[in-house]
Amino acid sequence: MTNVRITENHEKNGIEIWFEAKPGEKVRTFLKTNGFKWSRRLGFWYAKNSHKVEKAVEDFELRLAKADAIHVERVSVGEAARPATSAIQATFDELFAGGPVE
Repeated sequence: MTNVRITENHEKNGIEIWFEAKPGEKVRTFLKTNGFKWSRRLGFWYAKNSHKVEKAVEDFELRLAKADAIHVERVSVGEAARPATSAIQATFDELFAGGPVE
């Protein structure tokens, strides 16, 4: 079973999608088309939260729900979450500031 975690990061007003293994080309194209970017450094897909992104995530979840071999976990992080280390926090700040990501 493949695991996928969708995280709503309220502090950064973003959505993060984590895959246990590299997703196929169709999934990567779907994410890119809907505004997600890949963070090689952190190992997840991310996008600023917007109506378009939220609709894409809902569609994505529905598609994944049809696949019995995939487990989806949706979590929410924010003010009450465990604080990130300063290095991780700085990386998040870079990611969601719209700067280049490699």
